[in-house]
Amino acid sequence: MKTAQLYYNDSYQKEASAKIIEVTFLNGKDAIILDQSIFHPRGGGQRSDKGQIKGDNFSFQVDDVCLQSEEIYHLGNFDGEANPNDEVSLSIDWDYRYQNMKLHSGGHLLYFLLEKHVPNFKWQKASHEKKSFQQFHGEWNDEIKEKIEKDLNDILKKGGSVEIQYMKKRDVPRDVVSYVPAHLPDDFDLRMILFEGFPPMPCGGTHVKNLSELAGLKIIDVQSKDGGWRLKYGIE
Repeated sequence: MKTAQLYYNDSYQKEASAKIIEVTFLNGKDAIILDQSIFHPRGGGQRSDKGQIKGDNFSFQVDDVCLQSEEIYHLGNFDGEANPNDEVSLSIDWDYRYQNMKLHSGGHLLYFLLEKHVPNFKWQKASHEKKSFQQFHGEWNDEIKEKIEKDLNDILKKGGSVEIQYMKKRDVPRDVVSYVPAHLPDDFDLRMILFEGFPPMPCGGTHVKNLSELAGLKIIDVQSKDGGWRLKYGIE
């Protein structure tokens, strides 16, 4: 990959400088590849960032960011002309990023609570976008929902740290980590997210620094779906 992923180490970085590697097209849109970026691409159920890239002779409104063929493409519209090797400034739409971060972290927290309280729990899929959900197989009833909501409210009131740690795939403790990407080599450096009080989990997304930031996270509805359950959630 040509682009250093600055958001991996600091989800709160709102601005940065960079250099253009390539100006191109993707999916019928203008696209920029940078040597480093704070823009998180869409993926893993999380929406991409939005914002601006500015140079001496142009501005570029970033409407979408995607990872394709191991490259990060910033998609949008030009006002002016950009060229390779131009020095540029980057700024993300922070309110949009922060809402995405909270929905993403909230989805992870609900996953852990589902895993804790749902008998025969088997995760299916999730989305951390505007219509956020966790979908799973397992038993479900009002008593389980009440237990999850009690734990959730206690955690949001107390808070808890969220940290990033890297470890070789071979060193991941399989007895406590429920998911490890099978296609990656054993010497791959996995980015692990550690929610205080829960086991680490591989994740490439942006997260809050403390679980208290998720105040307002709540279960909206739970419905049967594809032979299992879909738990819809949001943050007020």
